[in-house]
Amino acid sequence: MPGDRRNRVWYRHEFFCAWQLFAELAQPEARLHFVSVEKYPLTREDLTRATQLWPHLAAFTEPLLAQYVAVHPGFQQFSLDGGRVTLTLMIGDALEQLPQLDARIDAWFLDGFAPAKNPDMWTPELFAQLARLSHPGTTLGTFTTTGWVRRSLVEAGFSMKKVPGLGKNGKSCMGCSGLSPARHQPLVRTPRRPARPA
Repeated sequence: MPGDRRNRVWYRHEFFCAWQLFAELAQPEARLHFVSVEKYPLTREDLTRATQLWPHLAAFTEPLLAQYVAVHPGFQQFSLDGGRVTLTLMIGDALEQLPQLDARIDAWFLDGFAPAKNPDMWTPELFAQLARLSHPGTTLGTFTTTGWVRRSLVEAGFSMKKVPGLGKNGKSCMGCSGLSPARHQPLVRTPRRPARPA
């Protein structure tokens, strides 16, 4: 169901986990830009209740809650961790929002709604937008293992395979893009180190 709160909460959890991993592993000069498309965003009250389920992520949830006041349709951006992390929310239907995005995506988290419950979300038009915004090596992950979804992603230019799932999900799918290079800068940038003298 489009209004299923559990699915909307999962989007936020992905962001906090990505930020946690970035904080642990990324070089100091790196930057993380996380873009989330949400047709039915959480209210501040819902987000506050959700983050209470993840006390181990408090260092990441509390800074967002401090800014998460008036979420409105369209693009909204949050600057976190002294500008090192950026969260851009695109509030609205994915097929209306993604065509407006001019970016180079390094990793896709696809989920929230099962294809059987929300078939309008899993369409060739959506997969074409994923392909447009990807570059060679862009990764993709989803809990959905439905055959026609995998085949559609392959047709869009992603190599897909089933992998062990997490929790109650026995299987998940992971993929990688083999598309031609995009001209845009990646959203997660790690500056190159200067070459060492010979």
